[in-house]
Amino acid sequence: QEPIAFNPAVQSFAMDMSLLSYYKRPDVAGAMVAFAKGREVAGAFSNGSYSQRPNTLVYAKDLESLARSGIVEFHSSVERWSSPASLKEGNYSELRVGWDLVLDLDCRAKDTKHGILAAKAVLAVLKNHETPAAIKFTGGSGFHLVIPWEAIPKEIGFKETRLLYPGIARDVAAYIKSKAEKSLREALLKEYSAEELAVACGLKEAEAVPGGILDPYKVVDIDSVLLSPRHLFRMPYSVNRKTSLVSIPVETSKLDSFNKEDALPAKVSAHEWALPSGDASLLFAEAADWKGMKEKTIAAEPRKRVAITGRLPAELFPPCIKNILGGVKDGRKRSIFILANFLKSMNWAWEEVEQLMLEWNKKNQPPINEAYLRTAVKWHSRKQGFPPPNCKAKGYYSDFGVCEPDGICGGQAKTIKNPVNYPMKKAGPKKRSPRRRN
Repeated sequence: QEPIAFNPAVQSFAMDMSLLSYYKRPDVAGAMVAFAKGREVAGAFSNGSYSQRPNTLVYAKDLESLARSGIVEFHSSVERWSSPASLKEGNYSELRVGWDLVLDLDCRAKDTKHGILAAKAVLAVLKNHETPAAIKFTGGSGFHLVIPWEAIPKEIGFKETRLLYPGIARDVAAYIKSKAEKSLREALLKEYSAEELAVACGLKEAEAVPGGILDPYKVVDIDSVLLSPRHLFRMPYSVNRKTSLVSIPVETSKLDSFNKEDALPAKVSAHEWALPSGDASLLFAEAADWKGMKEKTIAAEPRKRVAITGRLPAELFPPCIKNILGGVKDGRKRSIFILANFLKSMNWAWEEVEQLMLEWNKKNQPPINEAYLRTAVKWHSRKQGFPPPNCKAKGYYSDFGVCEPDGICGGQAKTIKNPVNYPMKKAGPKKRSPRRRN
């Protein structure tokens, strides 16, 4: 079969290679196959229709074969699966092992500069929450921002986060939009007038500037369509069938200097897209609190629960908390999250919490930036308390080496569910009493 040529009608720049020769390149095939691991993959033909699903991309030859069949661009799943080829309606929860939070910055005017400004506004929000993110050009005019599964807390509200998709992803995306709105509006108006933006976006000024205030999401939206089960997004190094440009990763420090010509297939040098490591726990916790504040309080039937009365001393703390307080090499930011919620549950005053955590930080290797620690403690002090992650939660105690269960914990069986239960069990009934939860 003849190589599939680029469509001259949609070429943004002159190109001298075919689609097939591009997808056969070892660097391109290697990078795309590496990213496809554990993901569902589907190809799109020139008319926009998709190939049969579910499908996977395991070998470079798979990529070549699909390109020869007429596929122009490749899309992969936001979700991670244990067996992508086995997907069918009804078994998503069984096969889903995780998911990335992908934000699609969709430029209405198809102006890449608008997308760059939006990306910088969102990245600033994520930086304030110490949340890692990667970014790639879509091959059109916008960008995809990715918070990887490895950074997302594995349990939220005693539920496995992998099972909470797409609802919690929508909530976090909405929170990010709310936090980025003001800075994005200011950035757009610094570069353009409201009238210029309305004209560029094909809108009446009243539509773009309702009530006299620019709505920045009329210019660049954070598309929530991505946040749905089995949704796909364009893979890194896939060609965009509408522009014949490549969806390439972009270093966040080089956003301002990004040029579409860098996405010409002939200029692209592909390499495995390594998503960043880090911890998005603070972002997810604050998003949950923000959502709770926005929702109307619905009266529920009161139910009895066991609550701690009075301040519980450190000698009653479980081994994991004592090990954290001895200083850690890994999991320092996760430890802030654990300690703040644990100590709040123990009825410690926030002045005590801050002092204890400042002393604890001196034992860490290396210590966390003190300004960040103070800010994190202050943030937790303003929030409604909830218990720390459960003992068996993935990504926490066992994963950074502080879980050493004793007899009260139930030994290796870990019959105790949460660290807050340990001091209650150790102290006995005098330190707990039933109360009604309103």
